[in-house]
Amino acid sequence: LAVLLRHNTSLQHISLDSNPVNSGNKGIESVNMLAESLGKNKVLRTLSLKRCGISLQGCSALSKALQRNTTLVGLDIECNNCAESDALSIKEQLSHNSKQYCDELAVEANAREVERNESLLKLQEQENIKKEKNAVQWLADEKAKREESRRVEIERQQLKERKEHAYKQRMEQINMME
Repeated sequence: LAVLLRHNTSLQHISLDSNPVNSGNKGIESVNMLAESLGKNKVLRTLSLKRCGISLQGCSALSKALQRNTTLVGLDIECNNCAESDALSIKEQLSHNSKQYCDELAVEANAREVERNESLLKLQEQENIKKEKNAVQWLADEKAKREESRRVEIERQQLKERKEHAYKQRMEQINMME
């Protein structure tokens, strides 16, 4: 397990409750290896070692390992033989790690919020561009309508002038005939 913890990239919670990690000839060596691995692990968040037969030396090794571990926020060593000073040191380091973890979560949440805001700004920018294009098109359409209206008005005026001219000529012809 100690070797696996050193190279762990995904396990965040492990419970070894009631598994004697400090027994036999290799007892303290096993706990020391576990402690060393905890000192290097950057993924594990909680580890439960209730009733594992951990000795005073084992608790001391765990306490020292936690000084190098910044990710573990929960370590349950209930019903083991730990000195009060080691238990206090473990508690303080876990508290520090928890605060740091909360700070990391806040930073991640802020980063997600910034990303969300950037996405919203991009959408707003796209919407503004669309509105601007629509406004430009509307202005172009209105200009075309005004130009068409002027052209029609000019044609009407010219037609009216031609009719008046033709009427005057006709009247002159009639007056000349009389």
